[in-house]
Amino acid sequence: MPGDVNATDEIVLDTNVVVSAMLNPGGAPGSILRAVLDGSFQLLVDNRIAFEYSDGLRLPELRLDSADVQAFLDFVKHEAEYVTASPVGYRFEDPDDLPFYEVAKGGNAEYLVTGNRQHFPEESIIKVWLVERLKAEAAGHPRMGGSWPTRHLAEKPASQ
Repeated sequence: MPGDVNATDEIVLDTNVVVSAMLNPGGAPGSILRAVLDGSFQLLVDNRIAFEYSDGLRLPELRLDSADVQAFLDFVKHEAEYVTASPVGYRFEDPDDLPFYEVAKGGNAEYLVTGNRQHFPEESIIKVWLVERLKAEAAGHPRMGGSWPTRHLAEKPASQ
């Protein structure tokens, strides 16, 4: 059925979703991040996004667990698919949103998950999903539940 979540779906996560997931692992963003870390989705990034994740997650005022942050950044480095962004002819109100849209387009992502839907163009050919909507669609997905995996990821030996 169109719109169903498949294990092979490519996904782009806006930094606000990752930060929210780290701050509240039991919420909708946490469920989505768990599904990415468990391999239910293929995370797409480019260097701009990887750097934004790194900078955003290390903000001292967030008080995130440094082991969780490092585990996620290691996951991005070793497991995410780095894609070539596709330049778009859309002017974003917030220029920091541009890399996420370009990577989603360049990587043919099925989903671009953000808490800022209004920042992305209506005519988008990709699904720009609010966190709650994606969680509702994936509610029956077998890999959306479970414990927060970053602790075991931190203990995993690096593959490179």
